[in-house]
Amino acid sequence: MNFTTPSSFLNAVEPIEVTLIGCGGTGHEVLKQLGRIDYTLRQIGFAGFHVTTYDGKKVAKHNCGRQVFAENEIGEYKSEILTQKINEFYGLNWEAETRNFVVNSNRSESWDRLGDITITCTDSVQFRKDFRYYYEDSNGDKFWMDFGNGSDFGQVIWGYNPPNQDDSIPHVFDVLPQMDDMEDDDRPSCSALESVNRQDPFINTMLAQFGCKMIWDWFKNPITDTHGVFINIETLTTSPLKIKL
Repeated sequence: MNFTTPSSFLNAVEPIEVTLIGCGGTGHEVLKQLGRIDYTLRQIGFAGFHVTTYDGKKVAKHNCGRQVFAENEIGEYKSEILTQKINEFYGLNWEAETRNFVVNSNRSESWDRLGDITITCTDSVQFRKDFRYYYEDSNGDKFWMDFGNGSDFGQVIWGYNPPNQDDSIPHVFDVLPQMDDMEDDDRPSCSALESVNRQDPFINTMLAQFGCKMIWDWFKNPITDTHGVFINIETLTTSPLKIKL
């Protein structure tokens, strides 16, 4: 099946609102690519993006090098540092929230704080479970792109929840229902060596590149039959996820 980018994106006069939840391994790579996409879109006549980042974590020593943080930024909020860098580089006014995005009991209130595109780059399975239910309950014309990965594999899957539910695109829990039975691994990575042992240093970058390529294609090639990809960088293989309505 094919999906056509909504005219509200292609004909937008004001920047499209994007909410980026998580500024860690994958999130910081996604934010960099969003900056590149926004700049290019504006150069060719589109309205571009306005991004709001959410992350309550601060830079730790083991983040330096693996992510775009310097040692003199240890102890600063990730979302604030990253958003400031993008703003300075591209001349933007994107916003940073130095807290985690919370799905509260008032789902409509949480929903109003989301952009037209929500990108989740969080390791928390529980958060994604909570987010999934109020995303499904909403009547908003919104996209949800979710990134998830293991040590050397991962996936990026986007879903679409338009007012006409007949045109919806399956989200990550529709594609991977086994996530309902998963639990969080709360073990921290307290050193650079432990981080490398638990996660290949290139998996986040690869996922961000593929995910942001799909966002770029919404504007450059507005008819697509793909809404995700599975990646294994150990075997150097990718498997596209085709849209099934």
